Amino acid sequence: MNAPDFANAMAVLAIAAALMAIAVVVQRLRGRPLLDAHTSLVVAAAIAVGATAGSLVMSDVFHFEPCLLCWWQRILMYSSAIVLTLAAVRRDLSVRPYVLALAAPGAAIGAWQLLTQRIPTLTGSNSCDPDNPCSLIWVEGLGFATIPTMACIAFIAIVAILAAAPSEPLADTTDAPVRR
Repeated sequence: MNAPDFANAMAVLAIAAALMAIAVVVQRLRGRPLLDAHTSLVVAAAIAVGATAGSLVMSDVFHFEPCLLCWWQRILMYSSAIVLTLAAVRRDLSVRPYVLALAAPGAAIGAWQLLTQRIPTLTGSNSCDPDNPCSLIWVEGLGFATIPTMACIAFIAIVAILAAAPSEPLADTTDAPVRR
């Protein structure tokens, strides 16, 4: 698989994460949570682990050198992946504020990097490495999704899914009496 094909596959996963986050938020606003507390952790962990794996493939397989903003996003995403995976295994929703404190700045950094890619003059002359500028576009999955686009979507999806997650497990209706 080459880098453009991999970027296309990652863009599809980013879109899937975004659609899942939208569905979770809409259902929560309707008062019918789509995911229970534990499943929310599992889905958020899967997104974070997928984004982490994607960034490692981009740099270690395709040799795309991470810029300064990418490094900050990696720190936040890799930490989120570890914390969310452990929390999902332990069924510990109490980590939500900590992961939100990692993912929200990650989304902001990703959004800023998206702007610098589309408007390179925003970075000025001293803010980035001239040999590896933050505005450099390595690939565009599906014709629009740069690496920071995919990272930003992943961070926003994690924030949305965790923010919309129920605080308690959903009621178990399997033992409820059947009304006729």
